[in-house]
Amino acid sequence: MRPLLIHFSFEFYEEGGPIFVQIGGEGPGISSAWLNYGAWIDWAKKEKAALFILEHRYYGESKPVSDMSTENMKFLSSRQALHDLATFMANMTERFNISRPRPWVSFGCSYAGSLSA
Repeated sequence: MRPLLIHFSFEFYEEGGPIFVQIGGEGPGISSAWLNYGAWIDWAKKEKAALFILEHRYYGESKPVSDMSTENMKFLSSRQALHDLATFMANMTERFNISRPRPWVSFGCSYAGSLSA
């Protein structure tokens, strides 16, 4: 079993800036390279945002169970993914001592875009 994989950068962050989180979806995993390109990088520079990328459970390296049996698939749901995201945001706020309230802005593509919305 492996925990949820994350990548992050505070390269553009300034106190008072928002926190951007890109949600991984049903693809094979996430990459720290995503911290280097895309429209969200331009927006992070402009808005002085911190960047986080969160891998979706069951995809890539994030495996909450020891095997992919039917019984263990009960934890693969959009409801659980949103719960993971909420828990992640609270934990990162505490871990990095991000002052509250700080807006979190989520991004995603395909299924992860629906989660983001």
